[in-house]
Amino acid sequence: MNIREIEYITIPVSNLEISLRFYHEVFDLQIVDLPNGDKGADLRKMFLDFRQVDNVSNPISFGLIAKDSMEAIKAH
Repeated sequence: MNIREIEYITIPVSNLEISLRFYHEVFDLQIVDLPNGDKGADLRKMFLDFRQVDNVSNPISFGLIAKDSMEAIKAH
């Protein structure tokens, strides 16, 4: 499978405002409004998508951009 890049990483957080402030102040990341309505941090070719959840035991999710077809990825 030929992965070209990571498009996004979704990070579940218990407190959205504190998390956004942390990533902005500590890592100097620009906080933006994402098309899906979430807040995120712009990393140029990808973004961090912060989603407030009641239970942060949910795993981090991510989106990949691959060169291969979906059939080849499923077969892999």
